[in-house]
Amino acid sequence: MQTPASGRQCSPEQYADKQYLKAVHFIQDDPRVQSVGLVNFDTQRMEEILDSGVKIVSNQVQFSLVDLRPTFLMGDSCKKHNVKLLTYGSLVSTLEHIPSLTSPTLRLTSRSAEVS
Repeated sequence: MQTPASGRQCSPEQYADKQYLKAVHFIQDDPRVQSVGLVNFDTQRMEEILDSGVKIVSNQVQFSLVDLRPTFLMGDSCKKHNVKLLTYGSLVSTLEHIPSLTSPTLRLTSRSAEVS
């Protein structure tokens, strides 16, 4: 299940509508569903869902050397509730923030990366 804003950052007003809690219960109660995973839910909303009785197996979130947010509250919460933390953008997102690494003149050699 993805955040209410389809993967974008949600504003407090969007989270004020608790439809996502009803939706995740509806999904979990379907006999065809074996497990529930989340995408881009923040720690507070993930814990709200867990506290409402839904068993979450994973939460997929952005993580990189530039964006370390999951290593703080999210990591502790996932450990506490045995939720697997799946990350995306670990390398590519970081490279996008380092212009010299995305330069078209980057050449890879057998020893190192050189920028000419």
